[in-house]
Amino acid sequence: MAKQLRGSSLDKAIRDGILELSVQAGDDYVYNATQLANLIGTSRVTLNKKAELIDDVLRSIKAGRRKKDNEGLIDALQLRIDRLEKQKADLEKELHALQRNHVDIYRNIYMHSIDGAALVAPIVKSEAGDDCPLCGQKFSDKPESRKVVSLRRKGDA
Repeated sequence: MAKQLRGSSLDKAIRDGILELSVQAGDDYVYNATQLANLIGTSRVTLNKKAELIDDVLRSIKAGRRKKDNEGLIDALQLRIDRLEKQKADLEKELHALQRNHVDIYRNIYMHSIDGAALVAPIVKSEAGDDCPLCGQKFSDKPESRKVVSLRRKGDA
């Protein structure tokens, strides 16, 4: 039976084990507690107790950790949220630009169009005489009720 590692000898074995595994893996080394525990002959529970030491060694060699539990899922979802928020902001920006163009198009159409009353008034008056073809009321310059629409031109007051 192998001698159980404790104290500074355990710390040294952890450091040496991580460095050995990182050399074997190269630049792509990612800490794996089970792999380290098997290499130095200790348990993952013991390694969890030495998490601070392990984090220091991993930082010094610029290596990462495997995600445990739902951390990977949480990170992936957070990245997706960030990407979707950026996409939403871009789409809102595009929407506002399209809305401005829409308003400009209708403003230009209105400013360059002819007055519909100039086209419609003579036809309606010639066909209907002095009576409105819709309601039968008499035409006048000022409508007597809200039902009769004045056929004045845009510029007339």
